Amino acid sequence: MGQVFDAPIPGQSLTKTPGSFKFERPPQYVNEDEALEWLWSKLISKESIAHIMVLLKNDISVVEMATTLLYAGIADGRWTLDLAFQMMQETTWMIEAIAKKVGVEKYTYKKEKPQLKKFIGEYAEFIAEPTKEEKKITNAFSGLV
Repeated sequence: MGQVFDAPIPGQSLTKTPGSFKFERPPQYVNEDEALEWLWSKLISKESIAHIMVLLKNDISVVEMATTLLYAGIADGRWTLDLAFQMMQETTWMIEAIAKKVGVEKYTYKKEKPQLKKFIGEYAEFIAEPTKEEKKITNAFSGLV
């Protein structure tokens, strides 16, 4: 029973000194080219190349990797979310370039989301075909217009 009351008080996180997290301070990079140069220098290390190879061979997509790298940069205070969005395309190109250079021929660029496709298809059918109630209402008002 005592564990229930061991939780932080609501709003307690707001009492910490502002700027105590890296992402609350000004970013290390505000220029896209400089941020991409830094990222490229990290990606071409032997250790990073080995990780990229393993991830690509285990069906982790290029987009998933790029997203993870960019969000890690935000959390580390290297760049802002806005800059991360700007860097996305070039980051995927970097990962693809490394994959091609080391001979990874088959990899996934972006995973399809079959649940989303199914939902969109079903929703499109749903809104395209009026229900019986909608037809009744339309017919009732058709004589008034």
